[in-house]
Amino acid sequence: MDLKLRAAYLNWVNEYGDRLDVCATLHTPNAMKVVENGWTSEWLQKQLRRYFNNLDRCVFKAAHRNRSRRLTRWVTLENSTTVGWHAHMALSTPKNYAQAEFIKLAETLWLKQIERYTNPRFRARLSLIEPREGEFFRYTVKSIRGTREDSRGILDLENIYLPR
Repeated sequence: MDLKLRAAYLNWVNEYGDRLDVCATLHTPNAMKVVENGWTSEWLQKQLRRYFNNLDRCVFKAAHRNRSRRLTRWVTLENSTTVGWHAHMALSTPKNYAQAEFIKLAETLWLKQIERYTNPRFRARLSLIEPREGEFFRYTVKSIRGTREDSRGILDLENIYLPR
């Protein structure tokens, strides 16, 4: 079942092809998880929803609120014993941004959101946002088992936005 599910997800997201041209892996600091009791996928989804609202607002200004404009994005959550819950995502660079400028904005907003919990020594390990290359989509679904908390990887249905 898992192989069929992963294949279906890959087909679904591959429809977007080159539109999803930026890949990202986002982590939260352990201090943040301890203070906010952030050990669940639901907690991470909430953090990502806040992040994407800020990113959408910066990119689309009033159109984010007035016309519900959002960045095209594919988001999966993964849990590992060494890292805990973290996110893998593919994003689409907005038309009015250069890719490098958009990557810088996306990284700045994530680090700003988590900065009060961040140890400067580990700051660089909390986000990796770069142009998409190779088989990134396959990497994002490697642990997907569905949408249940008891699995090692899930789709973040709260934060995926793939318009037609």
